Amino acid sequence: MTMNEKIKKVVYVVVGLIALWLMFVQFGGDTITILNKTNEDICGVYFAYSPEIEGWGRNRILGKIRSTHSKDIRLPLFFEWFANDGLIGYNGKLIDCEGNEVARMEDIGVDENYIIWTVR
Repeated sequence: MTMNEKIKKVVYVVVGLIALWLMFVQFGGDTITILNKTNEDICGVYFAYSPEIEGWGRNRILGKIRSTHSKDIRLPLFFEWFANDGLIGYNGKLIDCEGNEVARMEDIGVDENYIIWTVR
């Protein structure tokens, strides 16, 4: 086996491991179904992995959750890792299309990995 073939094999293995890790960590956490029962569209869904941290991170949806519709959101696995050993969950907040906070939920994911968040 030549040096180029060995390098190619190493690169394939590294890229494969990185891809598996990203898929598992990025989408291996809780699933939250947001049921929008309000009269407003929801344009922002944000989560902070600890109640003490206000770093909401990026918007978890592209587009909107229209009034009377729902959307499943799969969170990264690290939200569970940083949620204080399952005793305290993470927080979520929903923003309407005008930038107003519609709802907030605390301690998400403490006991279950599939959550239905109904917003009225």
